[in-house]
Parts: sequence; C-alpha cells; structure tokens
Amino acid sequence: MFAAALVRAFPHLPIEEEGRLNDGYLRESFIERVFAYKRLQGLWATRWTLVRHYVRTLKVEYLLGQTYLDPHPKELMLRNRV
Repeated sequence: MFAAALVRAFPHLPIEEEGRLNDGYLRESFIERVFAYKRLQGLWATRWTLVRHYVRTLKVEYLLGQTYLDPHPKELMLRNRV
C-alpha cells in the first residue's frame, strides 16, 4: 500500500523490488537511474534559480508577481541542493 502511494506521488522516482536487485544487470540499471534522477533534480532546481535571477535583473513585469518564482512561505520554494 505504501509503495503504491509512493509511485503515485513520485512517478519518476526509480523504484525496484528488493529481490530483483540480486541480479547484477538490474542492480546496475537501478543505480544508474537513481543517479540520473538526482542529476535531473539538480538541473531543474538550477534552471529555476537562473530564471528567477533574470526575471528580477531584467524586471520582467508579468513574471515578477508570480508566486511560483517567489513563494510565501519560503517552504514552498523549489529546493536547490546543487
């Protein structure tokens, strides 16, 4: 039940059954997917940080008021852990 909810909430998260990780090829593929997922998370966070920077620097009026770029409370902001 928990695994099904996790897959629904995070469809791109690499998930594999524990027993299948005994196969070397499947284990290697899973590890590659984990690292790729982490790299993509960092890439997206970096891109949004750059977008926010240029919106403020260039004073793009129609984007300055967007909640997504400057959310309140700050906990709603995209995580940037690059």
